[in-house]
Amino acid sequence: MSKHSRGKAALLFGMLAAGIGTAFAATFVFSFVAGYGSSGLSQPFAGTTSTGHSYARASDISQSDTNQAVYSLVQANPDGGSGYQGPYYMVRRLANGNIDTSFGSNGYVTSFPLSGTQAADQAYQFHDICVDPGTGKIVVVANTFVAGTTGPGFGAAVVERLVPPAAGSAVATLDTSFNAGGATPGQLTITTPTGNNNASAQKCAVSNKGSGNDGLIYVLGDDDTFPGTCTGSCDATAGKLLVAKIDGNGSLNSSFGTGGIAEITVSSGGTAMVPEVSGFVGNGNQSNFPDVIIAGDAYPGGNANANVAMVVALDRCSGALDTHFNSTGMLVNPSYDSTTYGQAVLGRITQTAGVADNLYLLFVNTSGTFTANFVQYPISGAVPNTSSPTTQTGTITFPSGFTPRGGAVLNASGQGVIGGNTSANAEQLTAIGGTAAIGYTPSGTAETATCSTGSSSSSGGSSSSSSSSSSSSSSGSSSGTASSSSSSSSSSSSSSSGSSSSSSSSSSSSSGSNSSSGGGGGGGGAAGFSMLLGLGFAGLLRRYVRRPG
Repeated sequence: MSKHSRGKAALLFGMLAAGIGTAFAATFVFSFVAGYGSSGLSQPFAGTTSTGHSYARASDISQSDTNQAVYSLVQANPDGGSGYQGPYYMVRRLANGNIDTSFGSNGYVTSFPLSGTQAADQAYQFHDICVDPGTGKIVVVANTFVAGTTGPGFGAAVVERLVPPAAGSAVATLDTSFNAGGATPGQLTITTPTGNNNASAQKCAVSNKGSGNDGLIYVLGDDDTFPGTCTGSCDATAGKLLVAKIDGNGSLNSSFGTGGIAEITVSSGGTAMVPEVSGFVGNGNQSNFPDVIIAGDAYPGGNANANVAMVVALDRCSGALDTHFNSTGMLVNPSYDSTTYGQAVLGRITQTAGVADNLYLLFVNTSGTFTANFVQYPISGAVPNTSSPTTQTGTITFPSGFTPRGGAVLNASGQGVIGGNTSANAEQLTAIGGTAAIGYTPSGTAETATCSTGSSSSSGGSSSSSSSSSSSSSSGSSSGTASSSSSSSSSSSSSSSGSSSSSSSSSSSSSGSNSSSGGGGGGGGAAGFSMLLGLGFAGLLRRYVRRPG
């Protein structure tokens, strides 16, 4: 069964929050790069799958990789409908779009734990892939569900950290130093039994703690609900935005949210909304920006096609809403150049000499043509000014025959490398021109900034706790009921296993009206850190079809 069988697909651009600050000087190029691969398309996925077909799911580039290799998560069945999209596979490509035959077995991984698990009563849907810039280890996130269950308690989020395959091997194995004390070392299961009890992982991001050091992991998703099935503390009106912060050893960070998990109620005009996550970005390298920014969309319960753009700012140390951002910690359904957009996808935060100076976001509509608006918010005193942005409008275009369906990632040149499918049912990548203003210099420099009160629960342990949920009108305290369970059984267990042209025009500042109150006050200045926090700057084509049935 699928919660959301919407015929849209999300294009997720991974982005790096490192680099130098810049003014909005470069023109954003919305069209595909004809010189990428062959006529704008990479080599197609040619590995073996269970169906003989391959479909895009997600992509990532390590922020420390000077070669800019692209890792992609691929599935054997298409999105849409309510069926199982797996089994899942991996492929690595060179920066020019060619398959990197030095990775795995001629460029491919055909097996990793849970990648093909679809038992009679249990299945795993994978949604994102992230590369640890310090070690090169691979993080994947998934959802699990219990077949035949339609209410709270049928889903959980699963995080795996994998050791890359040995040369010539098509198998990636669990990194057993991650959650070493859990039932299945290398895996972490996140549940929310006192929330909506339906945790879903949609995005992941790994920070750079320096060469050889495992970075902390952020996992983003929602804690959804089903009308008519809620009991106890379950919220029958809307899902909650879910953000988990996991230390490098696999323990939930106890200083973040409640037991390592923050749950936030997103609302617009007093109406609680169901959130969907497309991207996540951290602050500039060693900058004073205190928050992580979450991008996506939200819609009223029961009306998934009425989605509007959503941006949420959380304190990266506490998980609390930062009410200095747009006065509420949220920006929901903003209007730029007299147009509203269905989705926000992050660009990046830039900085100069350790001081954050600009937040860039891309807003996109996916009904009809891919109209978009690339928006720059100046940052002063560590607070983005949401009332005086600079905008640039355009239409995103793709190579002929290419349908963007999977995740994407920002490369060092500021181009968006996007996953998608062709009429031949083969996963491929393309690149959108973007702008060097949001590019970066690949670096493995160790990071020194930490949260002043950061601490974590013991590795391998199980923790659970609860608190009341937070709404957009709250003071910004961390919210939600959350529990984590480090137990996850093996895959045999039924309960858990372990050619077109672009149009663009530049305009000066836009009022950026929105349903939340505008503007921003003074802001905090916690020390920042550089992160490969998945987010994008380009569009939404896919709604997550997260659970089969």
